[in-house]
Amino acid sequence: MITGLFAGVFTLFFIFLSALVITGRGKAQTALGAGKCIDLERRIRAHGNFSEYTPIFLITLGIGEVTGLSEIFIFSTGCAFTLGRALHAFSLLKGEKYENDTLKSGLKIRVAGMVLTFLSLATAAVGTLSVNI
Repeated sequence: MITGLFAGVFTLFFIFLSALVITGRGKAQTALGAGKCIDLERRIRAHGNFSEYTPIFLITLGIGEVTGLSEIFIFSTGCAFTLGRALHAFSLLKGEKYENDTLKSGLKIRVAGMVLTFLSLATAAVGTLSVNI
């Protein structure tokens, strides 16, 4: 089952993002929230955003797979989602630079990650609908 492969990859990525939040809390000496630490806020949002989108993607992809979507469709949609989430997380964690609270760079990477994520979600949804209607 290809969806199982992606579930494993996403779980490892989730653990990685969780570890970044935990170490960030230690550095910022903050047990709850981000305090005034922008680095910790970025880590929290990268983790939270991944946590918000990944479950519905896996559910939709898995249903599509077990109800007849092709392996190529499942694999390519899963790869696009993986790339989208990685780009988005990278952008939040490292790619964006701010100067005087103004975004200076990295927004293109974040937008590309968001676009890939939404296209993957929509593709999985439409594909799943197509084999279940």
